[in-house]
Amino acid sequence: MGAEDELPKVASASVRCAITSPPYWGAIRYPGTLGREDDPADYVEHLGEICRELKRILTRDGTLWLNIGDVYWGDSPHRDRSWSRRRDATWDRSLTRSRGGSRRSARRLRDLKPKDLVLIPFEIAKRLRADGWYVRADIIWRRVGTAPEPVRDRPSKSFEHIWLFAQARHYYAAFEAYPQWKSAVWDIPVQRRRGLTGTFPEELVRRCLLLGTEPGDTVLDPFAGTGTVGDVAAAHGRKVILIGDHA
Repeated sequence: MGAEDELPKVASASVRCAITSPPYWGAIRYPGTLGREDDPADYVEHLGEICRELKRILTRDGTLWLNIGDVYWGDSPHRDRSWSRRRDATWDRSLTRSRGGSRRSARRLRDLKPKDLVLIPFEIAKRLRADGWYVRADIIWRRVGTAPEPVRDRPSKSFEHIWLFAQARHYYAAFEAYPQWKSAVWDIPVQRRRGLTGTFPEELVRRCLLLGTEPGDTVLDPFAGTGTVGDVAAAHGRKVILIGDHA
């Protein structure tokens, strides 16, 4: 069962902190529907609705730590045939090509052009802010050890965003206890876990956990995947609620 089915079962104001890395838009290897939307705006709205449920679950001084990456428009995310029937999509056939066996789309959608950075992390932050969240920080996770991208006309991207959202103006955050993490840039190596790449590094989770909770608090991950949040929480004396395929 996924987040949309399980989150309504969690009691209101029962969790101090949520730490999660939801399926990225276009990441078709994940089960379920989040990330498979044709339109990135639909993805942002879908994730926003899930985060609204997290807002109900968190305590008044609780926080959400959300890891999200960005994509470029046209980088071959999964699409079904219904895309070609959309009235708000246009095509530039001169730009269409194939790459590595995957079709690289040359469609446009509203102001999105092929090769545009979609800016999904910022659209999500704006969506949650409109829903009443306090957008407190955009932490840059510099993915140490990431292989360079095979690109020629832009820098190779080797970072992702960790958004810190708060329920209220005053919230629990132990930055004074961990001054070494007060920088908004965290250098943390990528980590394989249970044979998978692209998973939450334990060190990244540990920082969010120690900054956002106290011993005995409950932490939740609605997209638990390989269960990294659960393992780190148990190691540091926190209770945990995990939702995902690991269970």
